[in-house]
Amino acid sequence: MNNRNSTQAEMMKESGTSWQNHVDNILFYAARERRCISYADLARQAQIPAPHTIHKLTEYLEYLIKEDARALRPLRASVAVSKVRQGLPANGFFMLCAEIGLMPPDMDRQQFHLDCLNALFEANSRP
Repeated sequence: MNNRNSTQAEMMKESGTSWQNHVDNILFYAARERRCISYADLARQAQIPAPHTIHKLTEYLEYLIKEDARALRPLRASVAVSKVRQGLPANGFFMLCAEIGLMPPDMDRQQFHLDCLNALFEANSRP
């Protein structure tokens, strides 16, 4: 994600838009229920306004990945997946995780995603 997009996502987060709060809540409950949600379903349930609904969601998920990485938390965005990628996140998820040092370059994407989900599910199952 380039600096312009990063700045936009951070400004959006600071403004506390209602759709971002909805995304946060939906990701929390999906993790708590140990399930994934498609990007399309997440965007629809969070009521992200058009145009460029999925693009807005993607920018926000990338922001969350960076925020979670900085705080050494499991990646909330790992529960958001693509319907066309056999239950895996889109390429951008893996590219960003590799770019910020979370995913080793030789690691299998499916295994990395499973590890992310397990860490998130475990963290959300604690009282």
